[in-house]
Amino acid sequence: MERIDISKITSGDHSIDKRERDVVDKGMRRINDYLAPDAIVSEPTYIQVGPRFLRSIMITGYPRTAHIGWLNRLYSYGANIDISMHIEPIATNKVIKTLNRKISQYISTQRMDEERGKITDIAIEAALEDAEELREKLQKGIEKFFYQSVYININAKTLDELDQVTEEIESLCGNVGMNTRIAMYQQNQAFHSVLPLCDDRLRFRRNFDSSSLATCFPFVSAELTDMSGLPILYGINLINGSLVMFDRFQLNNYNSVILATSGAGKSYFVKLEAIRYMALGTKVMIIDPQGEYKRIAEVLGGQYIKLSSNSDDRINPLDLQASSEEEEDGKNFLTQKILDVYAIVEVMMKRKLTSRERKVLLNALEDTYRRFNITREKNSIVSDEYVTDDEVFVMKGSRKKMPTLTDLEKALRRYEEGTQIADDLDPYINGFLDLFNGESNVNPNSPFLVFDISEMEKELGDVAMFIVLEFLWGKIKSGDKSRRLLIVDEAWMMMNNPQSAEFLVRVAKTARKFYAGLTMISQQARDFLANDGEQIIGNTSMQVLLRQHPNDVQFVAKMFGLSESEMNVVRNAAKGEALIFASGNHTAVSVVSHELEHVLCSTDPSEKELLEDIIAEIMAEEEEEE
Repeated sequence: MERIDISKITSGDHSIDKRERDVVDKGMRRINDYLAPDAIVSEPTYIQVGPRFLRSIMITGYPRTAHIGWLNRLYSYGANIDISMHIEPIATNKVIKTLNRKISQYISTQRMDEERGKITDIAIEAALEDAEELREKLQKGIEKFFYQSVYININAKTLDELDQVTEEIESLCGNVGMNTRIAMYQQNQAFHSVLPLCDDRLRFRRNFDSSSLATCFPFVSAELTDMSGLPILYGINLINGSLVMFDRFQLNNYNSVILATSGAGKSYFVKLEAIRYMALGTKVMIIDPQGEYKRIAEVLGGQYIKLSSNSDDRINPLDLQASSEEEEDGKNFLTQKILDVYAIVEVMMKRKLTSRERKVLLNALEDTYRRFNITREKNSIVSDEYVTDDEVFVMKGSRKKMPTLTDLEKALRRYEEGTQIADDLDPYINGFLDLFNGESNVNPNSPFLVFDISEMEKELGDVAMFIVLEFLWGKIKSGDKSRRLLIVDEAWMMMNNPQSAEFLVRVAKTARKFYAGLTMISQQARDFLANDGEQIIGNTSMQVLLRQHPNDVQFVAKMFGLSESEMNVVRNAAKGEALIFASGNHTAVSVVSHELEHVLCSTDPSEKELLEDIIAEIMAEEEEEE
């Protein structure tokens, strides 16, 4: 039996010294035994903790100047790494004494160079200026001084993966002006320094003033969980298993671009996003060139419009609505509409108009609207009296009848130079392409509005996308303050035409002030970026990259600044796996969905047969709850 030292028993509470293991406790498992790995193997350049390989890297050199966020690419790096920063304050008087000594040395060195007739080393001049400036700020209390140590611990499943990520991290650090070194024969101390124990065992420090130190703090991360606003679930973080969940309407702007090769799951991703935003009250508008959204529109009670030469649905390119109080780009709503119709006509004619033709077309458009008593006053699009027009009684305050392409043709033929333009437009007015010549009979107020142009004649494909987009954009600008999501599938088709590309860029730039988010989907990355596509990406706060075609990987990597491991993700991603960039943060995500959502979003024909059964089960469950 183990003896107990009576001297270690206090008279007050009779507690026993905790440093002595109780005899009953000996031989029993403690919590440490369950948490600790089976073994830790220490090697000169890495350690193995259980099945994982770990390597620690020290930052040994820094650039001379830095700006806020200069380390963001390192903090948001899409691999399993831990970054540890140890910060220790230094007494100001001690720093000033050191600076005084250094300043004296620099001045002495300069004088010796002058006496010898040598040119003063520019590095000495720069160091002297920095030291004097820092001393002044310290003396005035503007700055403080600190020691900082930065260590990076890399976690990998295999040695090959560990070496690859190490090379990428060292390359990334080199690109921002930092020098790195593997903690050779010090991996145990380095690993301990990276753990959340506030214990720096390497002590590889560098001095920083407070302004410089502030630039090193992380402002981005690989986490994409933000519960502000009305967040939706996008999927599971492939790096750490957390939820990728946020509200794109809380970002700097609400636009997104999705790039992927065919079959990678881009349409599935967008459908899932649209369904979830609609459930939270966002109105969704979709231009569908492949007929993929019909099933969703029918189940969710949306409006499905199939545009083709055999369809009774009509969209009038000359139809307009008064914009909200904030005019787009500072232009009057009618002026902007005339310019948009002008761009549509150029797309129809498949050529740029001459300066003379441009003047004639613009004058003809002015005349056309004037004949319908529509001016630049917003109230001019509604009737201010009771009138009868073509046996139709129009009440006061009702929208006026809008001109059509036929009315524009008549106005053009009143000009000598306008006859040729009218002849070129004749197939769209009187021929087999007259789909857009007539009064609009589409209600744009549905919570889930789909324009299917999959059976549109090839000659009308890009024209149809442009006219539908312009029509929906007019509704968005009407200013009813509703959150809207405008989805343009196969956006590369519009980017192939300079006029429609220019219009898409304008929509991307101004959508935010009308509380709308533009989603652009494309499987042709090069074609999408051909005509000002970079401007559109520059006006998106969310970018989604699914699996890319092998020929496009390098091109996309250069465009988005991807690392080697991120290139591997977009090169080899499984269906439904993607890289998501959102306002500087980015991570790899695996998309997850409910059974009903999956059936609605899938393009597999066999899934359609399950839809009725799933809906019946849901309705039965709701009846039981009632």
